[in-house]
Amino acid sequence: MGNVTGLVDDEKPIYPPALTKNLKEIGFDRIRVRGLSFSHVRYPVFLQAMILLLDWSWRVLWPFKLFSNGIGWYCEKPK
Repeated sequence: MGNVTGLVDDEKPIYPPALTKNLKEIGFDRIRVRGLSFSHVRYPVFLQAMILLLDWSWRVLWPFKLFSNGIGWYCEKPK
């Protein structure tokens, strides 16, 4: 995993629990994680559309969301 193509020298995966821990340490709360997509730009467009229609439950359920192609963190910073 990580730099699959070898085209980007500093490309590497992010460990989701580590990023969540860092967000907590700098003061964010109500941290929520959601998978953004299981699709990939190298897939044919038709296949991407089918994946987006069918993968909703995988993007929101733990631990499956942690294996999506993109992960989004939603959090708040207290005032």
